[in-house]
Amino acid sequence: MTNTDSANVAIHPMVVYAVAVAIAFGLGYIWPLTYPQDPIYEHIGKGLIALGVIICVAAGFQFWRHKTSVDCNGCVTSILTTGVFRISRNPIYLGFILIYIGFSRYWNNIWMLVLLIPMCVALFQLVIAREEAYLERKFGDEYIRYKQKVRRWL
Repeated sequence: MTNTDSANVAIHPMVVYAVAVAIAFGLGYIWPLTYPQDPIYEHIGKGLIALGVIICVAAGFQFWRHKTSVDCNGCVTSILTTGVFRISRNPIYLGFILIYIGFSRYWNNIWMLVLLIPMCVALFQLVIAREEAYLERKFGDEYIRYKQKVRRWL
């Protein structure tokens, strides 16, 4: 059964990330690809994880503040345009991508980077495209104007 007041995404976005990580670990077990051993890479990884968490928390706070659903299949009550939503239409997905890249280094698994583009394509096709179509149906010109002002990622 589909909910007419939701994006009805094909798959939860966390499943997309989890599948990419699982495939990367499987490939890493069969054919390990690792980063050069240099402490700077570890610091970069930790920094990306921290930045991703900060972006996700800031976006979550905006959802809470505006009393709208953070659930990808929830009913959205307003378009968020302040805070991190002034920079990206999808700051939570952007934050998780930064975390994903950071963990690629932290877990020393280059396969995660190899799978980054396919993961982003799947995320767009299965989740973001449906969310954007839903927001356009629900908010019309208001959302279209927002899309013209703010990029999907950065």
